[in-house]
Amino acid sequence: MKSLIILLFGMTLALAPIAVRADDTSAQIQSLLDKQASSIVTVNVVIKTQFQMGGQAQDSESRMEMQGTIVTPDGLIMLSDAPFDTKSLAAMFGMPSTGGDMGMKMTPTDFKVVVGNEDKLYTAFLAGTDSNLGLAFIKIEDLAGRTLQPVDFTTADTPSIGDKVYSISRLGKGYDYAPFLDSGWIYGQITKPQQAWVVSGAGSIGLPVFTASGSVLGMVATVPSGVSDSQSSGSAMGMGMLMRMFGGQGEASGMSTFLVPSSVFVNVVALAKQQAITVAAKLAADKAAAPAKTPPAPAKTPAAGPASSATK
Repeated sequence: MKSLIILLFGMTLALAPIAVRADDTSAQIQSLLDKQASSIVTVNVVIKTQFQMGGQAQDSESRMEMQGTIVTPDGLIMLSDAPFDTKSLAAMFGMPSTGGDMGMKMTPTDFKVVVGNEDKLYTAFLAGTDSNLGLAFIKIEDLAGRTLQPVDFTTADTPSIGDKVYSISRLGKGYDYAPFLDSGWIYGQITKPQQAWVVSGAGSIGLPVFTASGSVLGMVATVPSGVSDSQSSGSAMGMGMLMRMFGGQGEASGMSTFLVPSSVFVNVVALAKQQAITVAAKLAADKAAAPAKTPPAPAKTPAAGPASSATK
């Protein structure tokens, strides 16, 4: 009996550090969500699609909801460009990037941004794209002096193979845009054509990847391999596409998604900020040059006169 008590006491001591570590991890995860969720926004996009087939054109309009990352306090937002960039879409399906527009042109005509779970919709404009990284930048127009919380790429950790990592997304309007975490692992690294890490389970293009303590490791983005798929032109919509759908990574598409380190995005964001200023100035100039709309003339009020015979 005494031996059994000693054994149980020893097991309790052995398990105690594990319980503490589990509690600490839970606290870290909650802290990560509380600290970084406000940098992840919901973007509602209206996309005009023009199809050219058999000499005939057809237009359609669609709406979609995306996740974006605030990268400057004045409302510059980073997100994936795939839904409205035909080159990215062609690469996703393994089609040639040259002339691979599939007879289709996609143009975003309207951006509305939801910050957190607020009711207000902020209007934004397309500031620019980076086709190599598969990213687009939009800029909120009407913050009226409000400051947003951006992801800070200047203070970041270096990814390592074996690290457990996290990303943050948001549910839809019906669930009050609630933020939630995805977790995954870094399980590989590339050095060509640039340094990046292979990550599973955490993050989609345009979203940051964090450590459990909340440090930024980088963003999920595309990295073109520079090697064309010799079979893509003949079987892009056949077996090649199925392999890309089920295989995920690999050279078949000539482009895959990776965790790109934060150092890359310091320069990318700086360039996007300048581009946003240029585009905003052009939009303001176009608006000022547009002919003013003449308000309709007010309806004429009948002049007062003698009462009609019907009222006599």
